[in-house]
Parts: sequence; structure tokens; C-alpha cells
Amino acid sequence: VYEVRDNATYVRVVKTNLMDSCSQSTQFSGLDGGIPYQVKIKGMDEQNGISESIVSSIFFLSQKVPIEPPYGIAKTVLSDHSILLTWSQLTLKNARGFVTGYSLIYSCV
Repeated sequence: VYEVRDNATYVRVVKTNLMDSCSQSTQFSGLDGGIPYQVKIKGMDEQNGISESIVSSIFFLSQKVPIEPPYGIAKTVLSDHSILLTWSQLTLKNARGFVTGYSLIYSCV
């Protein structure tokens, strides 16, 4: 049993039962870029049903730039000359891909 789920809205659920033990692939169409999908794969046996064991993976068909900046920015004063900035991680829906880094810009005003 293969299940593809769109984590952003949970509206696209596709199930495909493959009874052929030689099949190790399947194809899904109608997926969009910048949307996180979760794939769950379970083993299946005609006699005993579906296994409880599961393999799960999250993927993007293609990655896009985030639709919003990080939020929950907070500062902690460490000394007269330094601070620590922290922020909350973007949700997968708003990240539209796997965030690999941040660019921080500061200036005197």
C-alpha cells in the first residue's frame, strides 16, 4: 500500500495496492512543486493483510523559496557587545522545500 499525503492540506491521498511481489516502484501524477508530500510504504500479503511496519519519507517534487520569513524572533543579551538571536522553524507548508540556511543582515541605525 502506497499513500501520498499533502501535509499542507491533507486533501490528496492516493492509495495503490500492488499485489505483485516483484513490483518495487509505482508512479504518481498530478503532484505540484513546493508542496510537502509524505509517502508511507507498507508490506502487504493477500492472506494476512497489511503489515503494521511502515517506511515513511517526506519529499518535495521541486523546491521553491519560502513564502514567509522565520517568525518568533527573540534576542538574549549575552554581554555589552553581543546578543543571541533565536527564531522558530518554518512549517513544511510555508517553507515550500527543505530550508538549508538563513541569511542574516544587520546594520547600525
